[in-house]
Amino acid sequence: MLASLLLQRLAPYKSHVLAIVLLQLVQTGATLLLPTFNAKIVDDGLVAGNSGVILRLGGWMLVLTVIQVLAAVLAGYLGAIVAMKVGRGLRQELFDKIHSLPDQDVAAFGPASLVVRTTNDVLQLQNITVLVLSMLVAAPVMGIGGVILAVEQDVALSWIVFAIVPVLLLIMLLIVRKLVPLYREGQNLVDRINGVLREQILGTAVIRAFVRQPFEMKRFEAANDALTKNNLRSARIVAAMLPLVMIVVNLSSAGVVWLGGHRIIAGDMQLGALTAFIA
Repeated sequence: MLASLLLQRLAPYKSHVLAIVLLQLVQTGATLLLPTFNAKIVDDGLVAGNSGVILRLGGWMLVLTVIQVLAAVLAGYLGAIVAMKVGRGLRQELFDKIHSLPDQDVAAFGPASLVVRTTNDVLQLQNITVLVLSMLVAAPVMGIGGVILAVEQDVALSWIVFAIVPVLLLIMLLIVRKLVPLYREGQNLVDRINGVLREQILGTAVIRAFVRQPFEMKRFEAANDALTKNNLRSARIVAAMLPLVMIVVNLSSAGVVWLGGHRIIAGDMQLGALTAFIA
């Protein structure tokens, strides 16, 4: 449902999306080529003592780096523009839709919930749009291209790549399964704290007249604490993702260095191929 909504919203910006895809292809291609150039510098330049090869290939690496940076900046800029335009259209349509709802529907949803739908929810969709546009091509091309280039460098070590990919997917799956219920609960808690605050603002005179400030402070504090605990739990889970991924990647890198070192000693692999394989 979310995917179809995004496709529908991105349809008017086909030219921008196409430009973003092309820029991401350029960026990802440059990123994948850099380790290959580095391997050639090590094997044909450093090991062979050929400074001309080092300067020539180093110059190409600088050119690729500049192209990579420019493509990334332009893709991010266009992605942000598209996301902001999508958000603007969603807010306008939600605003018009809310004002066309009958009174019973407004009462059923609640003003606090409707405010959150037009602000926080639209912001989340904007962030998702930026994420999709930034990873639309880069992630699959980087993953597939990285595996292909790793196999090209050394087939015997490539089993390590195929071994860690399922482990990384399992880590991501477990994290997502824990985050989805928390994010759903967080949406309800945002509605709750927004509703409490709205009621307190509208009823300020009554609260003061009946000296209900301590009660309302405790009421707001309870809603605020619940939202804070929910956000902390989800943030801790997200924070644990990077260390877990880095542990797997670093352990696999250590295994590559150990096995690759033995292959280099045996003459079955070059030093530059090992550095490119790790990258």
